[in-house]
Amino acid sequence: MQQPAAAATRDRAILGIRAGTAAAIIGSLGLAWLFGILAEGFFSGKPPAVAPVPQVPQRAAPVQQAPKVIQVIVHHTGNPPATTGSNPRPPSTNPGTAPAPAPPPPCHSTPSKPC
Repeated sequence: MQQPAAAATRDRAILGIRAGTAAAIIGSLGLAWLFGILAEGFFSGKPPAVAPVPQVPQRAAPVQQAPKVIQVIVHHTGNPPATTGSNPRPPSTNPGTAPAPAPPPPCHSTPSKPC
């Protein structure tokens, strides 16, 4: 005996729904297992492993020293040492030298007026 076409289609549909339901259950169990492993690995409540502190050698503290002073003494022969200070100097008794004469004006020669 052969089943009618409607009954065969109904049976195939029921098998498809059962297979889909089983696949969904297996998939949800797989995802729950995966998320459980990830949660245990990342959110377990354990403190994370602390990396060891690298050993850096300590340098000695710098010692301050006075800067080196370079002092050069220059001796000028024949001239008295210059006096420095804020007191005014007395007027000199020598009249001083006369100012130099002004240089002559530049020559602008023309053909009618040579220099």
